[in-house]
Amino acid sequence: HIKTFLDTEGIPYRNYELLSQMDITECFTEGDQVGELLLDFLTEVIEFSKNAPEDLKKGVLDILRHPDCSKEVDGRIIFNNNLGVLVVEP
Repeated sequence: HIKTFLDTEGIPYRNYELLSQMDITECFTEGDQVGELLLDFLTEVIEFSKNAPEDLKKGVLDILRHPDCSKEVDGRIIFNNNLGVLVVEP
């Protein structure tokens, strides 16, 4: 929607995609400290694993593992963490 607005208003900008991946395999090991910290980071919720209802936790893990979000490489789950950046020209 932002790009559409900029285009409509004739505001020049540059669009960049920053490629980024994150190994989130540990998120799927119950009780793994690194995995729990990764889930805290990804959900932006402190102690998500300990406090979230089981159905919510399962839903988040299902989404993270979904092919639209992650891929499996050599038995590891690699999360697509690409970032899009718009730089508005002065």
